[in-house]
Amino acid sequence: GARAWDMPQFERGDATASDTVQPERPPTAAELDALQQRAHDEAWAQGHAEGYAAGVASGEQAISEGVERLHILAAALASPLDELDRDLEYSLANLALILARRIVGKS
Repeated sequence: GARAWDMPQFERGDATASDTVQPERPPTAAELDALQQRAHDEAWAQGHAEGYAAGVASGEQAISEGVERLHILAAALASPLDELDRDLEYSLANLALILARRIVGKS
């Protein structure tokens, strides 16, 4: 049949220092404050680094877009000058022909 369970007997001298379980004490208010401050500082540093990197990338992109717009604007401003050069070249060539005909015609 059934036997009754007997609790084993331990003698006080059998336990070693490593066998003794010390209850963990809760952290003090100062320790909790220090832990909170460290977590805050780490989070701030990480956020600062990420924000700085994002800001640099955004700034570089804005500068690149601005340079591209300046190139387009410079090309647009140069275009009328190119057209003026062509018109001036045509007019000078036409003037030279007219002068040449008159000089040849008078000789």
